[in-house]
Amino acid sequence: MTHSGQAAPQVVLSLVAAFLWQAGSLWERHEDENRSSLSREQRLFTDFMQLVSRYATQEHNIDFYARRLFISSRYMSTLVKQVSGKAAKQWIDDAIVTRIKVELRHTGKSAAQIADEMNFPNPSFFCKYFKRLTGTTTQRYREGKE
Repeated sequence: MTHSGQAAPQVVLSLVAAFLWQAGSLWERHEDENRSSLSREQRLFTDFMQLVSRYATQEHNIDFYARRLFISSRYMSTLVKQVSGKAAKQWIDDAIVTRIKVELRHTGKSAAQIADEMNFPNPSFFCKYFKRLTGTTTQRYREGKE
């Protein structure tokens, strides 16, 4: 592999990160403008989604997000489901899986390295988690055989 071939995955990852940062910035600006017209539940959901986009790869537990929003985990779970129709844990899992997919396809990092960076207890748990949520192994996904 040439030097430029080795840099390509990192360039893609950097571009994706820059795009997500820009999109997040625009979203925050948009949300600030519309914040006054939102109900308390909608504001809490928006705040939850911002926290998920910022912390999901490191914080997998609903309790973390509820504490940051100064509400109980039970109330947050109910509120997120009511506002979005989707469970809070599912939002967190979706964000994590999306990041894992980017890492697997666009970096040469091992599953163990990704697991460590994303705060999983061990590579075995990480691989089982990915397979449970996607129906495929990390290796098959990386190879494009999903």
